[in-house]
Amino acid sequence: MKISVLISAYKAEKYLAEAITSVIRQTRRRKLEIDLIVVSDGCVESWEIAKKHNTSGTNILLKENSGVYRSFNTALELVDDDTDYITFNGADDVWHPDRLSEVVSQSRGRVGLTAFSSYYKTINEDGKVTGSVGKHCPTGHFTYCKKVFDVLGGFKDWRCGADTEFLLRARELGTVLFVSPRHLFYYRRHSEQLTQHPKTGKFSVARKDAQEYVRRMRKLPEDWMFGHVPRVTGAISEWDGLISETRLDKIKHLSC
Repeated sequence: MKISVLISAYKAEKYLAEAITSVIRQTRRRKLEIDLIVVSDGCVESWEIAKKHNTSGTNILLKENSGVYRSFNTALELVDDDTDYITFNGADDVWHPDRLSEVVSQSRGRVGLTAFSSYYKTINEDGKVTGSVGKHCPTGHFTYCKKVFDVLGGFKDWRCGADTEFLLRARELGTVLFVSPRHLFYYRRHSEQLTQHPKTGKFSVARKDAQEYVRRMRKLPEDWMFGHVPRVTGAISEWDGLISETRLDKIKHLSC
């Protein structure tokens, strides 16, 4: 099985090496092949770090800072045709060594299972665990079957929130999300991250505009939540009986 991992990096010199290393050191079970693509978004310093640590992957330097989603769309164009899954890591976040092997294990033999996530822990600037979260990790770090991107294309060219918009387009295709109860993702909180920046943070105009667009175009209620995406959490045996034959016919072509 082949999984492409995409990282967008901008002024991430403090954390990027650790983020890359956590991907490279993934447990290689069941013939797992990892293709790591790092896009340095107009930042030469990040590019130098990527070249040093991502020696067997692909490292791209964009001439100008274009934003995380445009960077991801650039990386998506470089994904090999024989890739089975596409996933994302933040330039400041860290993975548990079993994150990708969990995808391989849980997807085997389960037709129609097209998106994956896990519980996660929060860490601070020094990497110290500050919390444990019993729900899926942020939507920008989901893993999807490549066929989902083949059908939907890439992300909206937004400053923030485009990962949520993509998730809801995937939902309309019939995507079902498996959430592992293992804490396989470490989400770093710090003052310079995208969700804390004045132009893209929780109370920014850009984020409110993105949320309103998603709500209006998808005809969702004012208090919409990610619970609108069908999911199964816990033992994979719970998958049995979850998907009706009608729904399976609709989504089985998206399976890897």
